[in-house]
Amino acid sequence: MLCRPLNTFMFWISVWIGAWLEGGQTMLQASSGLSVLGAACSATAIGAGSNAINDYFDIEIDRINRPNRPLPSGVLSRQEAWWIWATLSFFGMGMAVIVSVMHLFIAVICVGLLYAYSRWFKKMPFWGNLMVAGIGSLGIGYGALIMGGVQRVAWALLFAFWATLARELVKDIQDMPGDQVVGARTLPIVWGELPTRILASFCIGITVLITPLPYLWAQYNGIYLMIIGLTNAVFIYAAYVLAQQEEQQTARTSSLLKGGTMLGMLALATQPF
Repeated sequence: MLCRPLNTFMFWISVWIGAWLEGGQTMLQASSGLSVLGAACSATAIGAGSNAINDYFDIEIDRINRPNRPLPSGVLSRQEAWWIWATLSFFGMGMAVIVSVMHLFIAVICVGLLYAYSRWFKKMPFWGNLMVAGIGSLGIGYGALIMGGVQRVAWALLFAFWATLARELVKDIQDMPGDQVVGARTLPIVWGELPTRILASFCIGITVLITPLPYLWAQYNGIYLMIIGLTNAVFIYAAYVLAQQEEQQTARTSSLLKGGTMLGMLALATQPF
């Protein structure tokens, strides 16, 4: 599907987790709950729209890498994808208006950055990866701001950033055939595939090293340790699979990293209050 439901669901759930981590049961109050719902709808719409505009600009790449996607397969036209992006983006910004001025400011900036990423930065080495990792982790802060700040979500922001950065690097390796045809200068094309695999493994390692810190410094409990232990097993296995240097294994690594990220966010949501 054009808007990638699983990816957009991660925007939705990250907002709720951010609000929960910052505010705890205060989030369940009627006024707070409505604000979090509005922020979650805003982030999800903007995230879904970004997938549409990404496919709009990547149609030639997807003809090679993902010919079954809606645009290269002819299910949707480029113009339809553009209108889907515009509608979802404006809806996302409109929902941000009812939350706060700060949320509207963030929403407008994210729409602009995601458009710039799809049009220009995705085809540049590393900058596009950093942009997506930063915006991908921002959903947590988007929810936390409703509850008054971002002090209690630092671990979640760091975890989401490094896990997302690792996955973005892996996706660049997956996309090399199409990227090379259109002249994109992504990191594996500029640096080479092996150095990019090493960098992605380094990001996975940083992600794993972050995970004990909430237990050591933020009073997380044994439930967190159990879930995060499984999460780390998934990440370590993903690094092992990535080292196989096979095309199918690279796609598998991307799926493992997505699953590990969701598990890690579940673990971080067990923060005691």
